[in-house]
Amino acid sequence: MRIEEEIFQHHSLQEDKLLAYGFKKENDYLVFSKNIINDTLKVVLKVDNSLNLDAKIYDLEFGDEYQNFRFANQAGGYIFQVKEALREILIDVRDKCSTLILFISNQANRIERYILNKYEDKAIFPFEKFASYGVYKNKKNNKWYAIIMQINARKLDINNDEIIEIINLKLEPSLISSLIDNKHFFPAYHMNKINWLSIILEGNIKDEIIFDLIDKSHAFTLQHNTWLTPANPTYFDIAHAFDRQDEIVWKQSTHIEVGDIVYMYVGSPYSYIMYKTEVTQTDIPYHFENKKLKINKLMKLKLIKKMEPDLFNLDKLKQYGVFYIRGPLKINKKLKEALDEYLVIDH
Repeated sequence: MRIEEEIFQHHSLQEDKLLAYGFKKENDYLVFSKNIINDTLKVVLKVDNSLNLDAKIYDLEFGDEYQNFRFANQAGGYIFQVKEALREILIDVRDKCSTLILFISNQANRIERYILNKYEDKAIFPFEKFASYGVYKNKKNNKWYAIIMQINARKLDINNDEIIEIINLKLEPSLISSLIDNKHFFPAYHMNKINWLSIILEGNIKDEIIFDLIDKSHAFTLQHNTWLTPANPTYFDIAHAFDRQDEIVWKQSTHIEVGDIVYMYVGSPYSYIMYKTEVTQTDIPYHFENKKLKINKLMKLKLIKKMEPDLFNLDKLKQYGVFYIRGPLKINKKLKEALDEYLVIDH
């Protein structure tokens, strides 16, 4: 990518601002020049009628065009100095003579402003091959909740080669299935189709509807997993772990994250869910290993509720499809609903 394309990516030059900056009209161009490197080189910037900018550098002593800065394999100290001088000029022109336009469609740019104003999240463009793909990540957990992309319409099985702009959002599967009409709402392009939906922008779907779905997507990424994990009293006096403190460290499973809920099932002679806890810290360095137990890292668990003895014992758990608890497992929907129902009652 040329240095001009890199710096002016997602920016649109404004003629009135260029003229105020010092560009002069010369035939069909707006031209600006400035000497650099102790007046040994001259940078000339030319902007055409389509507001595309081209930069050239001339050697003032010999009058020849200096092109070494264009070659990737040229990396000497002098060339670096030239590149940095040019970059400084281009960035100044960009900041003073252009407006930020991240996306093709007006609706996409309205979405960008909505997300920035509400969540203070800026689009990032992480794909070198697909430089126009703008990703929005929830800054609380770094999870993606929106992606704006320019794609060929055929990618959505639309029978034309028009380049369209879409937004992908992460939503509940039931909501996705109710929305898909293959006219405006589609199974997600290039994403998991269970939890992602593609919406064509500038396709007669009102901003307010898309904004509402963005809010739902953002909220969806804040949802936490609920786990059931075994605790063997042979290795740890788990029955009294929270007697004098409301937070303990515990062996961490790979996929558990801060904010997740962990129900602790304490084995024989108790054999029931004893605690509801919340994960407050993960990836605490630790190493322990013997013939029966291996620990690579720890997490912190904060006590939320000490459960009523024997209420959710193994026989009860079997009614919800849990027959063995040999390692951390995600709690299924029916068991979670039963636990939630129990916890809203004042025992």
